[in-house]
Amino acid sequence: LYKLKASSVGEPKQYLGANIEKFQLPDSRVVWSLSSRDYVKNAVKLVSDMSDMMKEDGYKLKGKAERPYQQNYWPECDVSDELDMKLTRHYMSLIGILWWVVELGRIDIITETANLSSHMALPREGHLEAVYSIFLYLAKHENSWIAFDDHRIECIEEDFSTVEWTSQHMEVMKEEMPLNMLEPRGRPLRHTIFVNVVTRRSQAGIAQFLNGAPIDWYSKKQNTVEGSTFGSEFNALRTAVDRGISLRYKLRMFGIPVNGPIDIYCDN
Repeated sequence: LYKLKASSVGEPKQYLGANIEKFQLPDSRVVWSLSSRDYVKNAVKLVSDMSDMMKEDGYKLKGKAERPYQQNYWPECDVSDELDMKLTRHYMSLIGILWWVVELGRIDIITETANLSSHMALPREGHLEAVYSIFLYLAKHENSWIAFDDHRIECIEEDFSTVEWTSQHMEVMKEEMPLNMLEPRGRPLRHTIFVNVVTRRSQAGIAQFLNGAPIDWYSKKQNTVEGSTFGSEFNALRTAVDRGISLRYKLRMFGIPVNGPIDIYCDN
């Protein structure tokens, strides 16, 4: 075993390319925060240099973007010319960069990145222009961050109607606990999931919170075409529950106490 002295190591500054620093909330509490500022700045410069080399193909990173791409743009409806092999490889590399930016906390581009990544098999000129628009948006909004707020999100029971499931012909369900989990220590966490479904394209969005800190984010087009809004919502909720169970298993194996069941909020 090697003992590390806090004075020689110091507080963390970076983790997997992300900036780590302390942040003061409006109520004066100080929490840790995560930002992709340095990675985004380097990525935008890299893409700008790449676009300069490819300007003969008609693509250059220039201008500004208030949104990741235009609000009325639908990648699945794009019928512009297909990209050649060179530009297709370029498109794939840009999508890979964007996905890592999402992993580092840029939830604001997750839906656009997910939509464009589904066209890597046959990207078109409009798709590449939309990717460039996302990088222009990142260039203007490079200093976004996530604060890991430890404030608990409390479920207000009075806002929801009560259903007595035990009166149904079904067994009362209990959470399955890992057999070899560690003894819980420390303050318990409150687990909350928000689920959103855009029914027009069946794009499911999920965000998991531990107390007030966003821990997991997800946006993906559903694999099946449902015949009703209920079907799309049910699939999104099933995915949310699966991801929630996986996260709770991991927390319990770390010995972190989790308080109560998952509070899941859906947009319908």
